[in-house]
Amino acid sequence: MNTKEYMDKLVKDAKTSLRGWLKVELKRMAEKNPAFAEKYDPKEKLEELIEWITEGARSIAVNNCACLSEEQVRKMAMDWYMDGIGEERRKEREAEEKKRKEAWKRQQKRYEKMDQNAAEQRADYIAIKIAGIIERLAIPRLTHHPIKHQPALFEM
Repeated sequence: MNTKEYMDKLVKDAKTSLRGWLKVELKRMAEKNPAFAEKYDPKEKLEELIEWITEGARSIAVNNCACLSEEQVRKMAMDWYMDGIGEERRKEREAEEKKRKEAWKRQQKRYEKMDQNAAEQRADYIAIKIAGIIERLAIPRLTHHPIKHQPALFEM
């Protein structure tokens, strides 16, 4: 196992541990705080919350190293639910997804138009080629140069 694989495994294990700890802590916080219990949904996935906590840790990191106490993580989780940060992020993500889909549709229409134009250009090119072939077949070709083979008018 190389260093990158090892570090990836450590990060994955840390997130798994954090996920389990957060589930227990959020449930406990919901039991103690009725206002929090109204906003907390135990069926909600924790990946977004964990990512938000990780981003918060990165923002205070020194030399790529950050340390958060359990109390800081609890406060960040409380802020996430109470301030509706998760809902805001979901709305932003949905708006971004909608924009991305609209941009994709516009791009597909552009490509369809380009394909249609290219097909029309190919059809025009083929029509010109066919017209040229037909024209060449219809005009008899001279087998000799008309001026070079004419008899001289005056012989000297």
